[in-house]
Amino acid sequence: MLRKPTLASCNDRSIKAKVNPTSGEPDSWFDKAYLNQKAIEVVGFDFFVNWTTLSVPNEIWIKRIIDERVTGVSDEDFNKLYSWVRDLDGADKVDKLINFCNANEIACKYFLFKDSNPWKDDPNAIYEICITNPSISILKPSEVQRKIQVLRNVDVPIGRGGLICGTSTLECYLSEKPFFWPGDVDAFLFDRDNKVQAIIEYKKHNLNSPIENQTLTNYLDKDCKKYQSLALLRDKFKKSESRSLPIIMIYYPTNSNVKHIKIEKINGVYNDLKVLHSDVWDIPMSGNEKSKTIFTRKLLDYIMQ
Repeated sequence: MLRKPTLASCNDRSIKAKVNPTSGEPDSWFDKAYLNQKAIEVVGFDFFVNWTTLSVPNEIWIKRIIDERVTGVSDEDFNKLYSWVRDLDGADKVDKLINFCNANEIACKYFLFKDSNPWKDDPNAIYEICITNPSISILKPSEVQRKIQVLRNVDVPIGRGGLICGTSTLECYLSEKPFFWPGDVDAFLFDRDNKVQAIIEYKKHNLNSPIENQTLTNYLDKDCKKYQSLALLRDKFKKSESRSLPIIMIYYPTNSNVKHIKIEKINGVYNDLKVLHSDVWDIPMSGNEKSKTIFTRKLLDYIMQ
């Protein structure tokens, strides 16, 4: 009934983003059994930065796409929609996410909608499902924008024309507005004690240049708000005054001829991030469980260094 969003062209949703045909996407590289053994959970979500206070509000959003064949859902169907969320994301993962959010006093909200909705007509077609304080609302895009305005406080426009690619038609539509959809964290790692262990950002390498040339400074000027946002999210959950949470960059190729990925560990204040360390690893192969285990073990060790 639900599916996860897919990155595609905003003008033509049939044009999908490039994917490495032999290794797939980084989300598929984790060995779930090894993560369970180490009591580590990996989630991704959208979050906000209040740019007036330079703080991250206590609310995260997760979007999921409703199958086009689904009809007859109402504002009385919380249990139905919640069961769809648990079926898609996994009941155990959802329960752990709820526990983490409750322990850290964070509201977690799923936003469910069809990708075919005519957003310019401002339809009442977005289901907001709060899983930490069970409730359901049905919203218009204009109402979602007002929620974003409250959480972000100031408008930070993407620029003329909005996004070229987006994970949903709603995200693409709102990218042309002053209060666009929140940015995301690709992988957010926390443990059984609901303590955050790392923040990971995936960066695609679509060029023919060596993967070794990929580095944070290539993108800081163009995407400064993205990396400042990740640093402010890190600061919200920092372990102590003496040890900051690591931000890990993973640069990965879409060209199957490139057999390596590059890893960087990032630190520094939010507006002056630096590369602490970098390394080049073999790329995990899709369907190769041994390579997934090696990657997951190596990544967790790298995080803890």
